[in-house]
Amino acid sequence: VVQPADLVWIKVAAAPMDAPRDADAMIGMSAKRPLRQGAAAALRDVSAAQVIAKGDVVAVTYDYDGVALTLQGKAIGGAAVGETFSVQNTASKKIIEAVATGPGSAVVGPQAQALKAPRNSVRYAAR
Repeated sequence: VVQPADLVWIKVAAAPMDAPRDADAMIGMSAKRPLRQGAAAALRDVSAAQVIAKGDVVAVTYDYDGVALTLQGKAIGGAAVGETFSVQNTASKKIIEAVATGPGSAVVGPQAQALKAPRNSVRYAAR
């Protein structure tokens, strides 16, 4: 996980197109690969830290109109908060798609749609 002490801001002649312009874009993210000291970092080199790992036991909740149903499942893949991942229901062995909400917890249904992390979202600065 990238910490503030891991970052050094320097001027370079050529930087990656998706080089971060703000430290907050990198801090708290997890490196996808080893990053070289002194090399310019890019946003494609990091991702949100995973809160669910493959094989974790996950409580999956469906909550709608005051009624909440929870089942226990096994994560088929890893996920960060807001990411969709596959879960195998331990009772029925069926595989469902859920959205991670924290370590060992996920949601499905209308609540999941509201929490999904935007895919390929781009943020622009405006003046």
